[in-house]
Amino acid sequence: MARSSTRQELADAAGVSVKTFNKWLELIEKELIEMGYQKGQRLFTPKQTVFICDHFDIERPP
Repeated sequence: MARSSTRQELADAAGVSVKTFNKWLELIEKELIEMGYQKGQRLFTPKQTVFICDHFDIERPP
């Protein structure tokens, strides 16, 4: 089961900087907003974490 994750955790899992990760998020911002995401949100919900990881082929945090 997925858990909430921070930008830093997901950026580290993807092997990129948070700055680069934020640019990636801009590409899927519409879909994230539909899932309740708000710009500047510090913690992604489990559902958002799964979507982001699946979209960018990132290994999900334990």
